[in-house]
Amino acid sequence: MNSRNALQAAIGLATVLLLLVRCGPQETAPAATSVAEAPMATSTLIPPTPTSTPVPPTLTPTPVPPTPTSTPVPPTLTPTPVPPTPTSTLVPPTLTPTPVPPTPTPTPQTVDYTGNVGKWTSIALDSNGYPHISYYDETNDSLKYARWTGSDWSVETVEGRLGGDVDSSIALDSNGYPHISYFYKTNWEVKYAVWTGSGWSIETLGSGGGWASIALDNNGYPHISYEGRHCMMSYAVWTGSGWSIETVDIDNPDCDWATSIALDSNGYPHISYWDDKDNNSNLKYAAWTGNDWAIEIVSSPAGNTSIALDNNGYPHISYYDKTNWEVKYAVWTGSSWSIETLDSDVTGRGGLGLDLWLSIALDGNGYPHISYVGSSGLKYARWTGSDWAIKTIDSGGTYPSITLDNNGYLHISYYDWINCDLKYAKFKP
Repeated sequence: MNSRNALQAAIGLATVLLLLVRCGPQETAPAATSVAEAPMATSTLIPPTPTSTPVPPTLTPTPVPPTPTSTPVPPTLTPTPVPPTPTSTLVPPTLTPTPVPPTPTPTPQTVDYTGNVGKWTSIALDSNGYPHISYYDETNDSLKYARWTGSDWSVETVEGRLGGDVDSSIALDSNGYPHISYFYKTNWEVKYAVWTGSGWSIETLGSGGGWASIALDNNGYPHISYEGRHCMMSYAVWTGSGWSIETVDIDNPDCDWATSIALDSNGYPHISYWDDKDNNSNLKYAAWTGNDWAIEIVSSPAGNTSIALDNNGYPHISYYDKTNWEVKYAVWTGSSWSIETLDSDVTGRGGLGLDLWLSIALDGNGYPHISYVGSSGLKYARWTGSDWAIKTIDSGGTYPSITLDNNGYLHISYYDWINCDLKYAKFKP
C-alpha cells in the first residue's frame, strides 16, 4: 500500500470512530473488526457507554397502610341508664320502685298503681328535666312522692294518716330537693315537708282548710298560699330563721279556695284564688306591692284556679266558670284584664265540680299551656300565637299538673279515675 492509500485508510477509520462517538454503535458498520488495530484507535478515542434512559436509585418506599375495603362500624351497644349526678351532696331518699318502670314516652304511662293512688298531683322538674310528683294515696291515706331516676320511677311515703283527701303542691330547690305543702285533714292543719338530704323534715304552719300552693324564691325559701283559719286567704314565707304568716284577704265566714301562687323577679308573691263570698264565686287576684297587698276581682263566676307569670311579671290565670261549666283564661295586658273562653264543653263529675282541676304553664314566648278536665276527659290547650289548639290526653284523667322543660317538652301528671292510678305524660306540643 502506497502512502496515498494509507492516508485514505486512516481518514476512513477516523470517520467511523467519530460516528461511533456521536451516534453509538451501528449494526451495519463495515470493517469495524478488520481495522481495530489501526494506529491511535485505543489511546485517543474511547467510545462512551451507550446512552440509555437514566435509572433512578432504588428507594425504600414509605409503608402505606392498606386501604380498608369499608369503614369499620363499631357494634351497636345498648347504653346502661345512668342516674343524674347530683349538683351537691344530695342524698336521695330511700325509694321503693313501683312494679312498672317505664321509660318516659309521649304516651301516658302509669307511675304508681298500688291501690287507689294519684289524686291531688303536683309536678316539678329538676335540672336534668326529670319529673318529681307529689300526690295522695287514698288506700293508705298518705302523702306520697315519686321521682324519675333516669331509668325508673321510684316512690316514697312522706307522711301517713292524713285523714282524707289531701291537696299537695311541690317545688324543687337548686339541689333538686323537694319542698311540699299539703293539707293534714286529721287536725285541719296546713303542713310543709322538705327533704334535707337524709330525711324528711315536716312542720305545721297553722290551722286551716288546705288548698295550699308553694313556690320557692332565689334563696330557696318557700312561699305558701293557703286557706287559713276561718276560711281566710293566708300566706306564709320562710324568712331564713322562722315563718312569717299573715292574712291576705278576710271574707269570714265565706271561704277562699283553690289558691295558686307564683313569684315575680323581685320574689314578690302573686296569688289567684276562688272567693266564694255570698255564693258569687269570684276569681280574685292578690299581689304584694312591696308594702301591702293589692287585691281585685278579676271575673265572676269562677271556680278552681291556676296562675303563672310572664317575663314582664304579668299574671296569666286559668280558671273554671262553675256556673256555665266553661274553662276560661285571663291575662293582664298592662292596663286591664283580657278574658276569653277556651272550652264550653265542660261537665263536672261532682255536684260542685270539685274534680275540675286545671293547671297553667308558660313557654319561652309567654304563650299559655293549660291542662284541664273536660267532658271527654283530661284535655290540653295551648295558644299558637293566633288561636287555641285543643286535644284530649286521657279520657279518664283529672287532678292535672303541668310544666314545660327547657327543650319545650310538656310534662303532665294526673289521676286516672277509671283505673285509680297515678299517670304521667310527656310530649312535644
